Amino acid sequence: MLTPVFQNAQLAPTELTILNAAINLAIRMSTDHLSMTQIQKAAGVSKASLYHYFASKLDVWSGILLEEELERAQQAERLLQEGSLDAWEDYFYYLTLHPSKLAVLQQMETALRHANPDLERYRAWLQQRRQFMEVMVDAAQQRGCEAGQAQQRVAMVWATLEGWLRLHNEPDFRGLCAGKQTFAKTLAQQFAQWVWHHA
Repeated sequence: MLTPVFQNAQLAPTELTILNAAINLAIRMSTDHLSMTQIQKAAGVSKASLYHYFASKLDVWSGILLEEELERAQQAERLLQEGSLDAWEDYFYYLTLHPSKLAVLQQMETALRHANPDLERYRAWLQQRRQFMEVMVDAAQQRGCEAGQAQQRVAMVWATLEGWLRLHNEPDFRGLCAGKQTFAKTLAQQFAQWVWHHA
């Protein structure tokens, strides 16, 4: 049974089914050993349908990252307008709720950046990532941060999140990373301190 990770109504149903099948498989298996045939079987589509929407495994990875980035951007835009620390805590809790998914997304991103494929979805994901970071930096600048300082502070938030994920996946450090709600609250407070200048 597939868990519906993405629910973008603008995508074709078959395309969405393939992306959800791929992310579900990737969470259970290593992305290095996941094949297009396995994705096809998990999605329950024909080979022709799979390749109609995606040229390669890297194209599928690009589609997954793009959908994830779009969802994050929508949530962050709402939170920036709201400006509530509690809302940011909920957002970071959402991000840390499924560390295995975050780990898989990191693996996909690493593979794509290494390959630098000439794919429309890959370019669209890069553009969406840049736009998302620019929105965050602009928000910090509106609160009085200089451009360079704003970039550094936003980067520190995401570095903290990625650092937690790496430690979370190391057995020796799991005891230090326990408590997702506590971590989300701490990260939200750091974000407020670094970017929003809340007391």
